[in-house]
Amino acid sequence: MQRSESAGRQLRSSLCHGSKLNMIGVLALFMCSLEAFPQEHVVFVPLILTTDTVLGSKSERASAKAPPEKLQTTACLQVSERLYPEGRWWTVPHSQHSPQERAFATLMLALSQKDRSALLGLLDQNDAHGISKQKPGSDELGLAFQQFQSFDLVAVLRAYEFDDMAVFLATINIGHKVSYLPFVFARQEDGSFGFLLHWENRATYQIFIDWMAVAWGPTATAATTPNYCGMDTIKRANYRAPLQQMATKPVWHLSELLLSGFPVNAPGDHAAIAKEILGTMEKMKAAMVTQNLDEFARYMTPQGGESLKKGLVSTDQAARDAFKTAIGDLTAFFIFDAGSVMVVYNKPLSAYYGVMYFTRRSDGQLVWTNASHITPEDDVFKRGALYKAASLPVPFSSLAIK
Repeated sequence: MQRSESAGRQLRSSLCHGSKLNMIGVLALFMCSLEAFPQEHVVFVPLILTTDTVLGSKSERASAKAPPEKLQTTACLQVSERLYPEGRWWTVPHSQHSPQERAFATLMLALSQKDRSALLGLLDQNDAHGISKQKPGSDELGLAFQQFQSFDLVAVLRAYEFDDMAVFLATINIGHKVSYLPFVFARQEDGSFGFLLHWENRATYQIFIDWMAVAWGPTATAATTPNYCGMDTIKRANYRAPLQQMATKPVWHLSELLLSGFPVNAPGDHAAIAKEILGTMEKMKAAMVTQNLDEFARYMTPQGGESLKKGLVSTDQAARDAFKTAIGDLTAFFIFDAGSVMVVYNKPLSAYYGVMYFTRRSDGQLVWTNASHITPEDDVFKRGALYKAASLPVPFSSLAIK
């Protein structure tokens, strides 16, 4: 299959760049004009949970240089993907190019020509305002030119669109090493697209960039298809949550997170996992009644357990009693089953531990994860549309897929 695809690319390349205007050449030009249009379709990007479980050797963990474990979940973000032909398509003006594609092409020209005024005019409004206020001696535009000159731009085969953002994924060469670099644009009020020097901190972008950075995203290798959520996972989803709320205007490409969840009092096919989660939480509560911290920590990740024990030992009795009461008062009422992660919503929801993540240890035991570890995924589950919907009389009913 890969050989036939490669042969097809070679044939198209020879036709598009070397044909004379005979019958075959005319057909080739027609094929090439069709190839200039990107193929656009919807894909579903899996949310990646960054955990407080640290990987690596004992010495690496001790030196704080070991990476955190990242888990691919079955919570899936809907985005639009555009596929482009090989070659430098952005260097050839085309009447059918979209505003974001024209913005990308203009950006590449400005960067290659070191045109400061053109680059400044292409920036997102907020970034442009920040440039005008930068301190003397700072030169972010100069740094952008310097970075662009440090690599060779090979291809841009994919772009992704979600909410008010467009991300072009470039294949680049740094020395003899192939790497990947996202060029990120934000849709402006007039419908144009501004280049973002500073990457966004919104939840949807964090989901996308975390997925892109790991081994199963599009940066893994140019020869393979990125690992998207499968249709079986999508069909199982019974809730969908928009992660960006715009009060004054509609969202350009509204993206939604698709999840599978159930109320604890009516788990249906999820009865077994609901029972296991509730049983684990009861064991944690029982350990806190006797303030057996070692037993309580058995149901946490190693890093989380150690952090908790150190914190409770170093504080006063009043604080320890308050923590014991907070844990004892938690009552799970809804669970999102995200495959490798269970997201548990508790009453009182306003408590610090109103939302808890549970993952599995290597021996299969469920453990409380990220107990004192803040991650970008908290913006998804502990704030915004999901958190608001958790407080409804029928939790999450506004997000249910009918």
